[in-house]
Amino acid sequence: MSETLWIKLSAGAAAGEPLSWARLDGAGQVMARGRDAPATLPKGLNCKALVAADKVLWTRLAPPGRRRLDGLVLTYALEDRLADAPETVHAVMGALAKDGTAAVAAVDQAWFAEALAALDKAGLRPHSVIAEPAVLPGSATEWHLVWGEEALLRLADGLCLHLSPEPAAARQLLQLALARSEGAPERLVLHGVPGQPLPETADLARGLGVTVAAGPDYDWAVAAQAAGRPDVELLQGRFAGRGRGEVDWRPWRPVAWLAAILVAVNLAALTLDAGLKAWQVQRIAQANRERFQQTFPETKVVVDPVIQMRRQVADLSHKSGVATASDFLPMLAGAGALLPASARAGVRELRYRPGSLTLQLPAGQAVSVDGQRSGMRVSRQPSQEKRWDQLTLEAGS
Repeated sequence: MSETLWIKLSAGAAAGEPLSWARLDGAGQVMARGRDAPATLPKGLNCKALVAADKVLWTRLAPPGRRRLDGLVLTYALEDRLADAPETVHAVMGALAKDGTAAVAAVDQAWFAEALAALDKAGLRPHSVIAEPAVLPGSATEWHLVWGEEALLRLADGLCLHLSPEPAAARQLLQLALARSEGAPERLVLHGVPGQPLPETADLARGLGVTVAAGPDYDWAVAAQAAGRPDVELLQGRFAGRGRGEVDWRPWRPVAWLAAILVAVNLAALTLDAGLKAWQVQRIAQANRERFQQTFPETKVVVDPVIQMRRQVADLSHKSGVATASDFLPMLAGAGALLPASARAGVRELRYRPGSLTLQLPAGQAVSVDGQRSGMRVSRQPSQEKRWDQLTLEAGS
């Protein structure tokens, strides 16, 4: 199974300062760990990062309409909880829970960008970045306190608070949190960090009114690995895709070649089909020109044989005294077939030009605009005078 390199992004990550790291095997066991400059960390591993709890705001939000928010919309929804302007914050929302709330992580946008750039400069491109509060131990009925270089309190609803790592100061903040909480937890579970002294549970519980029990040690890298697929992934929005360079595309190369071949074959077929259709169009156009020139040899220039043929036929009809569909009387008869008697009586004005007849009718007059039965195209629009409508009939081709 593949190994994973976990990097903890603390306050100095943006400046390239030494960072805590851990290399875990596929079973989630720590193989090596330390605190070193990013340039000295192992390369070529499955790289992921965890933003330290003191650099991220972790809260829950009930979005209006149970809709997922992102970008500036999300940061402005958090405005009353942010210490900085919403435009300077990068925020990501997780999936909606049954109660209509969702976990939200927010980090300083400039700091996050500089921290990722420092890793990138060192040849490290994490393809997943999550927030530490998401992996802290917690439950729905208990509060959990992680005691290390800093004290992190995770409430039953998932919110995360920072406490002083001094027992007396931490106890005062715990009393304040309990006083403001809607309901007291069943107990407070205390978790140690390897290498850090743990206060006495009895000393910490004094005056709280809540049972304090010792829990298993907290290891940030093991907890992050055990969390699996994150609900809140920070590599979204403007930071999406930064870690794609570490994806191993080798298994997909045969599929990519097959897709490329299929695309090439389809493009060749489309090109051949387009060329064949163009040749057919040219053949039809040439045949129409030859037929037109045979029928009307006196016409020397043929631009559009179809239109010129219609004009020649119409001209011959006029010369022989045969009315065409674009003449005045046939168009007037077609208009009469479309207009009811009441509309015919209300015609105010009539304008004719070859192939087009325009009538001015009282506004709101019921008229069938289906010109198929008369072989004409019919359009209706209001005239400049609101009391009248303009009905235009054009002879069909």
